[in-house]
Amino acid sequence: MTMQQVRQDRILYEAREREDPLPLMRLFGVSDGTATRYIAAARPGTDMRENVPLTARVHSQTRSDGGTFW
Repeated sequence: MTMQQVRQDRILYEAREREDPLPLMRLFGVSDGTATRYIAAARPGTDMRENVPLTARVHSQTRSDGGTFW
């Protein structure tokens, strides 16, 4: 597992614990769009994409271990 994958997994873990993207932005230095996507990925039943600017929307890619990249 690379350091980038470890970081992504940690951000996703924190996103599961929180509903607000602001702590993710402060803790990990990610943009509001990235934090919002992590929150949405951590909560599959909610669709937060309407709050993300069109230029920031990306499709997740599945890793070989079943995780996702953003």
